[in-house]
Amino acid sequence: MRSLIIGFVVFLAACNQGTNNVPYSDPALVAKVDSLTKALADATHTQAGQAKSISSLQLIGKAHGVASAERTLAIGQAAAIAPSFGPCADMGVMEGSTSTSGPLGALYQAFKNCTNTHAEYNVDTGDLKQVNRIYFTSLDCSGQAYVWEAGGAGYNMQVLNDGVAFTSPVDGLAYWVKPNQTPQTIQAGSVYIVANGSCQLDGDLQPMWVVSPNDTSKNGVPSSAGSYQVVSP
Repeated sequence: MRSLIIGFVVFLAACNQGTNNVPYSDPALVAKVDSLTKALADATHTQAGQAKSISSLQLIGKAHGVASAERTLAIGQAAAIAPSFGPCADMGVMEGSTSTSGPLGALYQAFKNCTNTHAEYNVDTGDLKQVNRIYFTSLDCSGQAYVWEAGGAGYNMQVLNDGVAFTSPVDGLAYWVKPNQTPQTIQAGSVYIVANGSCQLDGDLQPMWVVSPNDTSKNGVPSSAGSYQVVSP
């Protein structure tokens, strides 16, 4: 329509030139020109507004194969008591799935909640996932615990720096790597590796992150989310 309006105005201008520059005095024609000129101005304003709106759109990052809008909300537990997510309203944004058979066969789903803490939950029970391996300075997997990247067999540095919650395979309790730690160079005495199912001696001297008892009131991660559902916010 904008092109049509411009063409009509140009046509009228040409007609004016063909009449010795004497302006048209027909009221109906003048009103028509005014109307078309206003329509052209409105169309231009609308297009400018649309261009501004498009230029202000933001691209939201999302994990591979997972829509960024997907979030998970707890819908209760077997005891009909909703779990507490501390300062958070829900489990957080879904980051991905843990599986060797693809996302539809995944046994665990990973989330990042409102405190930026990472956690993985069992899709059947809602229980917090065990850490793959956990280190101790003692020789019998007792006392102060630590985790590190473990050459790709543990959590990556980004997750460790953000903070991550998990269950210990040693005592079955929930623990937490608090965020923004400065890793300490620790000489490990032992390690429990879930894949091996046992505690074994270890001599790794590596930068490690301190493990603390889980605190849902601070990190928003419960030891179990119970039955949950992935929904849009």
